[in-house]
Amino acid sequence: MRNQASLIATKKLETVWDEETCQNYAEWTEDDITYRIWFEDAQSIMAKLNVMISKNIGGVAVWRLGYEDKSIWSLLSTYSSLPFTDTAQ
Repeated sequence: MRNQASLIATKKLETVWDEETCQNYAEWTEDDITYRIWFEDAQSIMAKLNVMISKNIGGVAVWRLGYEDKSIWSLLSTYSSLPFTDTAQ
């Protein structure tokens, strides 16, 4: 997440939302090679958090702290205040 904004700007990429994977991606071609990169962002994190809530999953894992966009923390904070229903009885 840390470097994706600069990559998008440098290469003048358009991001596209993929409904099936619930992630944004961008494509470009250099030297006859087509590159596709997938972005984790607030929109994709929100989609994952919605699944977490709908499936009653009690938490999330983070790959590496410090690489995230700072806006993700307010999103996580909002979701952490939602009620968790314990269905294991």
